Amino acid sequence: MEDIQFLYLAIGNLAMGFLLAYIFVRSNVNSMAGGLFTGGIVGALVSVGVDCMMYATTNVISKTAMAADVAATTVMCAIVGAVVGMVMGMGKKAA
Repeated sequence: MEDIQFLYLAIGNLAMGFLLAYIFVRSNVNSMAGGLFTGGIVGALVSVGVDCMMYATTNVISKTAMAADVAATTVMCAIVGAVVGMVMGMGKKAA
């Protein structure tokens, strides 16, 4: 097994962070709770889509690994979404 390619891991995580930030701006998410929920939904949908296509076209992932990846990505995106939503809401005046 090859070593982890940390450069590409960082690029992938940054891309997901930018995707979440873009979606949050377009949908006006600017709170921790909104970011948590929206981030979790986006993470789950992206992960299910990518993992199902990978499972269908390659032999590198099992159904168990696919389920674990979807769960982990959903939690990770929900946490990142909460942080991004909180940061985007900073400085906004309460209505």
